[in-house]
Amino acid sequence: MTVPDAPTSDSPVDLRRLFLILSTAVAVSLLGVGVVVPLLPIFAKHLGAGGILLGLTFSGFSLARAIALPVAGAMSDRYGRKNFLVIGLAVYAACSVAYVFALTPFLLVGIRVVHGLASALILPIALAIVADFTPPEKAGRVVGAFNAPVFIGLGLGPLLGGTIYDLLGRTQMAMDTNFLIMGGVSLGALLMVVIGLPGLPVRRRGQGPRVGMGRLLQDRVFLGVLGLRFTISAGVGSILAFLPVLADHYHISPTAMGICLAAMIFSVALFQRPFGKLADKRSRSALSMICAGICSSSLLLVAVAHNFPMLFMACVVWGLGGGLGLPAMTALVIERGKTLGVGMGRCMGLFNVSLAAGIGLGPVAMGKLWDWFPPFGPFCAGAAAIVLGAAFFGLMIRGQKG
Repeated sequence: MTVPDAPTSDSPVDLRRLFLILSTAVAVSLLGVGVVVPLLPIFAKHLGAGGILLGLTFSGFSLARAIALPVAGAMSDRYGRKNFLVIGLAVYAACSVAYVFALTPFLLVGIRVVHGLASALILPIALAIVADFTPPEKAGRVVGAFNAPVFIGLGLGPLLGGTIYDLLGRTQMAMDTNFLIMGGVSLGALLMVVIGLPGLPVRRRGQGPRVGMGRLLQDRVFLGVLGLRFTISAGVGSILAFLPVLADHYHISPTAMGICLAAMIFSVALFQRPFGKLADKRSRSALSMICAGICSSSLLLVAVAHNFPMLFMACVVWGLGGGLGLPAMTALVIERGKTLGVGMGRCMGLFNVSLAAGIGLGPVAMGKLWDWFPPFGPFCAGAAAIVLGAAFFGLMIRGQKG
């Protein structure tokens, strides 16, 4: 079988250059997204959003992304990956400017939906390119090396965004400045890909995956990974949507809250390389289960936190769990996809559907819990969801290798 976008051994593609450009471009684009992450809930509240619309500020993005991911992955398997990456980055830049003109919470949710559709064409497509060139036995360390700069970019964003918002007086101009920064860095990432990314072979007629997504969805290990990834992502959604509001509830500044989010993401970045190597030497399934336990504990710590040091510690604990689990789960997906003969676009598309759906549905489901049991309700519910996801994962992998 010839995997799309996977050149033969005599291909002229420079893999080091390819990976460097991909990871840097994705890191830069996520830096822009991270700039506004700590501010979107505050922005939505200023526009008059209640608990449900506050949740939809994040869920609209993630649900739209979840819908687009399988289609984008399958099309990139068939028609090549670079053009889809370029389109996604271009729409990212346009959406960044559109936020400035959002005058109602409903318009804000609409922009988030379009932004989510574009995001389906960026990180999953880049990961599919990486997976095309990665043998299964080295998947952990390669994914870890790719993810490290990506998470550094994402982690710098909240710190930068919160600091700018404080320095400019927490005004609408400060909010708009962050949106325009997101647009500028997205444009920079777009130019980096257009100019620097080498051409990749496009699937010829008769080539490509012989097996569709249905085979993946019948695989017990793959289904277990999707379930666990979904519930962990619901926990991420509760942090992204409600941690800024929790910080405001306890009069913690946007800068301090940005530091907490940055610490969480930097911790994930820090552990990507060592835990990626570990995922190639130890049971990837066991590492994924340990990740679930750590992330669930982190959400319980957030639930009882009422000051900056406690929030900071909880975010670092989450980063430890995420850093351990992400390379292991991604490596399992690559391993299963290549074993079954499924294109990496489809594999990464479905894998990221679980991420997007979890982040998307989590805040909506937990939004009412914020209204009923503020401020700890969403975080306790997120911890319980992860425990259920771990139980499902354990059931699905029983008797399986990995």
